[in-house]
Amino acid sequence: MNAPDSTHATPHRTTLLGEPLGPSSEPVYLTDLHRCLPASAIAERLLPGCWRAIPYQTDSLHGCMLVTGEVTGSVPVTYPLQRTGWHAIWLGVHSWWAGAVHAKLSSDSAPTRFAIKPRAVPNGQTPQVWIEDMFWCVADLTDQDIEFSPVPVPVEDPNIAPGATRARLAGVAYIKLVKLTDEQLRDHLQNQKPHTPNKRLFAHMDGFSYAFTHTPRTAADVRREIQPLRDSDFSRLYWEFGAGDWMFMLGAPGLSPVLDRVRSHHRAGMLHAQHAWESFTRLGVDPLRVALEHAHELGMEFHATYRPAGFAYMPPQDEWNAGGLYEQSPQWRGRSRDGSVLPRLSYAYPEVRRQVIDYFKHVATYPID
Repeated sequence: MNAPDSTHATPHRTTLLGEPLGPSSEPVYLTDLHRCLPASAIAERLLPGCWRAIPYQTDSLHGCMLVTGEVTGSVPVTYPLQRTGWHAIWLGVHSWWAGAVHAKLSSDSAPTRFAIKPRAVPNGQTPQVWIEDMFWCVADLTDQDIEFSPVPVPVEDPNIAPGATRARLAGVAYIKLVKLTDEQLRDHLQNQKPHTPNKRLFAHMDGFSYAFTHTPRTAADVRREIQPLRDSDFSRLYWEFGAGDWMFMLGAPGLSPVLDRVRSHHRAGMLHAQHAWESFTRLGVDPLRVALEHAHELGMEFHATYRPAGFAYMPPQDEWNAGGLYEQSPQWRGRSRDGSVLPRLSYAYPEVRRQVIDYFKHVATYPID
C-alpha cells in the first residue's frame, strides 16, 4: 500500500486555465493517497466509516487510490501536502460508472465537487475503471492540506428516514501539482482583478434547483455551489431570490419552499428541497445572503433576480400551488379573450403588483450589486 509518491513529466504541454504553462513547469504527481489522515479512516477493505485503499498502476504512474462506497459512511480524510508557494492543482478522479468526490483546501470555506460523467459501455462488456485528470484551482499551498469527503446523494424513498443520503461512487487516484514561475504568478494575480478583459462571463442560478438535486443543509453547502467559479472568467452571478410567491430567502413575505403543506410529493426532488429548507430554517441559514457574501469574497458581482410567472404550476405539479396566491386568490387569475381562466396571475391587478413590489423591497435590503 505504501507506494511512494511519483514525479512524472507529461510529454505534452501542461495548461493552466487554457494558457500554456511552458516547458519549465513539470507536474508532480502525489499518488500515494494512503498517506491521508486519520489512518484509522483508511482500510484495505470497505469498512463502515472508512475509505478503501487500492494499489494501482497506469502506463506512467503507480500509487494507491482511495475509494468510497455508497453506504459506507466514509468520514473526511486529509492529505498533508507539505508544500510551499503557488501551484496549479489537478485531481485524478476515478470511477467505475459516474461518480463524484469533494475536495477542499484548508483555507477554503466550502468544498469543490468533482463529478465524472458516465461513459457508454457496449452491450456485454465490463465497464472499465478510468481516471480523469480534472483541473481544480491555483492556490498558495503554504501551510495547506487537502481534505477529501464523499458527495452525499439524497435517498429517494421517504420511508427510509427523512433527509437520508447515500454517497456517490468515486475516489481519488492522485494530486497533480505544477509550481508557478514568478511570471506565471504575476499573470495569474493580474487576471484575478475584477475588471480584467477576460472576465466577461455571467452565471445564473435559479435559487432552487441545487436544493432539489443536492439537498444542501448548511451555509457551506450553499457556498459549495459557487466554488467552481473561483479563479475563473466569471465576473457576475445572477441568483434568483424568488419565483412567483416562492421566496428563496429567510424572513421574506411570501411562501417558503418548506412544502410541509403538501402531504405527498410528485417528485423526489421536492422532498429533498423541503428537507434542505427545513435545515436552513432550523439553523438560521439564509441561502441568499450566504451566496451573496461568498460571491463577493470571490470578487464577483451579485445580482438578485426574480421569476415573475412562478405563481402557478400545471398538473401534476399543481401541488406546488398549495397555500399560494394562485390557489388563495382566484379573482386575480388571468383570463384569455374568451374568458377562460389561465394558469397564471395577472399583473393587471394592482394587488398582484403590490405583492411583487413587497418582494423587491425585501430583497433591496440586501447589499446586492
